[in-house]
Amino acid sequence: PSLLAVIEAAFIDRKTEAGTDEHVEASHGRVVVQRAQVLPAHGLVDPVAWPKCTTIGRIDSYRVVGDKPASLEQRYCISSRDLTANELAQVARSPWATP
Repeated sequence: PSLLAVIEAAFIDRKTEAGTDEHVEASHGRVVVQRAQVLPAHGLVDPVAWPKCTTIGRIDSYRVVGDKPASLEQRYCISSRDLTANELAQVARSPWATP
């Protein structure tokens, strides 16, 4: 819970510093907008508790199906790789991919 709170706060506090990638997909009567954002973990994530963490990420998925109300899903992640926003977005769109 405390790691999640740190990551959520980081994306609020450092919104303009985050690398961002946005992807829009429209097919089969639905529209999905996915925005991936990354920040360096240095200075945010406790290196003792998470020694290999180099990147934190947030993925926002907005989904509209037909005339139903839009839904928003937010996912947060940590990575030992130095990911760009584009790389995080690609991993998020490929659930079986290896980050």
